[in-house]
Amino acid sequence: MLKFFRRNEEKEKENTARAVRKSRQTWFGKMTTLFSRPELDDAAWDELEELLISADVGVTTTLKLLETVQTRIAEERITEPAEIMDTLKDEMIYLVDFEDADETLEAQDGPLVILMVGVNGVGKTTSIAKLAQLYIESGQSVILGAADTF
Repeated sequence: MLKFFRRNEEKEKENTARAVRKSRQTWFGKMTTLFSRPELDDAAWDELEELLISADVGVTTTLKLLETVQTRIAEERITEPAEIMDTLKDEMIYLVDFEDADETLEAQDGPLVILMVGVNGVGKTTSIAKLAQLYIESGQSVILGAADTF
C-alpha cells in the first residue's frame, strides 16, 4: 500500500516539474522574442507589462519596475533591446535583493500577526514560507495558520 502512495507522489512531482519547465520555456521564449526586436515601441512595452503581470510579478510592482527601467534607459540613453533587457534584469534583482535589508517586523507587546490574502496562484504560500524562514533565522518562533473560503 505504501508503494501506491509513493508512485502517486513521484508521478505528481514529475508532472509538476514538467509543467514548470513548460511555463518557463513559454515565458522565457516570449521574453526572448520581445527583446530580439530591433527596437521597443509602445506595443512592446505593453507586451512586457502583460508578461510580467502574467508571471505573478504583480500590477503595482510591474508598473514601478517598468517606470524605473524606462527612467534609467532615458537617463543612460540605452537604445539596444539587449541592453534594455539587462537593465530590466538589474532592476528585478534590486527589487528582491534582501542581503543588506533589515526590515523585519518586530512585535512590540505580544505576538506579531501577519494576514496574507489573495487570489489563487499569486504566490501567497511561497511568500509565507519565505517570511517564516526569515523569522526563524532571526530567532523568532513562528506559528502558521491557514483558512480557505471553500
